[in-house]
Amino acid sequence: MLSVGNHMMAMTDMPMPLDGTIGATGEQGPEPASGAGEDGTDLADAFRQLTQRLKARPRLPRHAEDPPPPDAQEAAPLRPVKAPPPDPGESVSALLDIIWGAIDLLPQERSMVSDALLLLAPRLNERQLVSLSERLSGMDAPPPLLAARLIRDPRFEIAGPLLEKNAHLSDRDMMAAVGPADSEKLKVISRRRTISPMLSEHVVASGDLGALQILLRNPGAELLFSTYMQVCALAAEHAALQVPLTTRTDLPLPVALELFWCLPPELRRVILSRFLTDSVTLNRIIAILTASGQAEAAPDTEPLPVADLDAALAALTSGRQTEAVGMFSPLAGITEATAWRIVSDATGEPLAALLKVLGVSRAGFTEVTAQLHARGWTIDSQTGGNLQAVFDGLSSNKARTLLIYWDWFTRKTGPYAPQA
Repeated sequence: MLSVGNHMMAMTDMPMPLDGTIGATGEQGPEPASGAGEDGTDLADAFRQLTQRLKARPRLPRHAEDPPPPDAQEAAPLRPVKAPPPDPGESVSALLDIIWGAIDLLPQERSMVSDALLLLAPRLNERQLVSLSERLSGMDAPPPLLAARLIRDPRFEIAGPLLEKNAHLSDRDMMAAVGPADSEKLKVISRRRTISPMLSEHVVASGDLGALQILLRNPGAELLFSTYMQVCALAAEHAALQVPLTTRTDLPLPVALELFWCLPPELRRVILSRFLTDSVTLNRIIAILTASGQAEAAPDTEPLPVADLDAALAALTSGRQTEAVGMFSPLAGITEATAWRIVSDATGEPLAALLKVLGVSRAGFTEVTAQLHARGWTIDSQTGGNLQAVFDGLSSNKARTLLIYWDWFTRKTGPYAPQA
C-alpha cells in the first residue's frame, strides 16, 4: 500500500478535478485505499488538506552564514594586491653611498642626489633621521638644503650631531637654526672645534650662561673686542663667567683691566701678574702717550707738592671723599670719575695703584690703609697683609699703566671709544 507522501509525488503532475474524478473521460477512479474513511473521503481531499497544512507551516529563516543565492548580488571585481612601499631608509642609505667620498661625481649628479634626499627626509622616522644626521656630520660637503633642514629640527637628537661636528655648515644657517632660547643647541655650537667671531657674538647675545661658559673655555672660539666687552659686562653680574674669562689666553689687555673692577681679590692678583710688566719698551710707550697728550706726565718727572698730597690723604682718611677726589684728580692726571671709582672700591687694590703713582712710601701706604680700616672702610679684610704685597709688587710703570687704561675707560676714548 502506498503512503500518502508517495501518492502526493505520484499525483503532482496530474490534474485533480474537484469532484474526485481522475480525468475528463468520466471514468471512475480507483477505490479508496484501505484506511480511508467510510464516509467516502477520497485521496484528493487528503492531498488538498496536506497541501494547505504545508503552506500554512512557517518557513525557517536562512542562516547568516549561508551564502546568498547566485543571483542575489554580483561578485565584487578582484583588485590587484599592491606590494608594500620600499623602506625610505634603504633609499637614503643608497643615495648617501653615491656621494660619500665621491670625487668624480658631476655637479648635476650631486645636485640630484641632494634633491632626492630632501624629498625622502619627511618619510623617515626619528631613528632614521638621527642616523642620517650622524652620517652627514662627517661629510666634507653635506647637501646644504638637507643639512639646513636637519639643524632646524626642534628635536635635539637630530640637530645636535650636525651642529657640533660638521665643519662645513655656514654661520648664517646655524644662526637661523639656533635661537636665543635653544639652550641645548647653543651649548652644542659652543663646543665646535672652530667658532667664527660672528657665531661667537650670536652665542654671547643669547645671554645663556651655560653656553657662555663653554664658549669661553673653548680655545677654538674667536671673539671680537666688542664681544669681549659684552662678556665683561655680563661677568660683572654673573660670577660664573669670571674665571673662564680671566684665564682666556687671548683676552685683550683693555678688557682685562676693565674686568679687574668686578673681580674678587684672588682674580685681581691674576690680572696684575699676567698683564702688567716692567720693560724699557713700556717706558717708551708711556713717554709717547704723555708727549701726545693722551696721558698726564708721571709724578716722578714732575715732583708733586707735598702739601697737596698730604691734604688729599688727610681728606681721604677723614672721610671727606668728595674733597679727596677733587685733589687726587689733578695730582694723578686722571678725571674725577676715575678718582671716584678708585676711592669707592672696597678691596683697596685701585687705591694701591693710585698711591704708588703719587709716590707714597711703603710706610705711608700702611698708615693710610690702617686709618681707613679704623674708620670702618672695608678695605678687604687682608688690609695689612696681601694688600700690602700688592702695593709692593706694583712698580711705578705698572701702576701708571692701570691709571691710563682706567682713565681711558671713563673718558670713553682709545680702545673704549664707541664703535661707529
